[in-house]
Amino acid sequence: MIDLQVRDFIKTIKLFHDNDCISHIVIVGSWAEHLYVETGILPSYSANIKTLDLDLLVKNMRYPRQGINLIELAKEAGYHIESERLSGITKFLLPGSLEVEFL
Repeated sequence: MIDLQVRDFIKTIKLFHDNDCISHIVIVGSWAEHLYVETGILPSYSANIKTLDLDLLVKNMRYPRQGINLIELAKEAGYHIESERLSGITKFLLPGSLEVEFL
């Protein structure tokens, strides 16, 4: 299962990178730990991915200034979109693998 999650994590980061959004988000939670290990930032650190969700902090909702419809881009890339009307939270889902949530 973890290999599928890692593949979909990379797919998600690529989606943001390819659409000039990567500099506007911060990866938080257990997937940040995965990056620590993969990049060697913390030598001898062991990541513990416990969840299926990828939490992304949006640095500033006003940027990028140019309109980028991430929902449409995610749909085209095969994600299912789930929006909660009461909370206003939108999630990108890759069923059985990864849930991308914006904080």
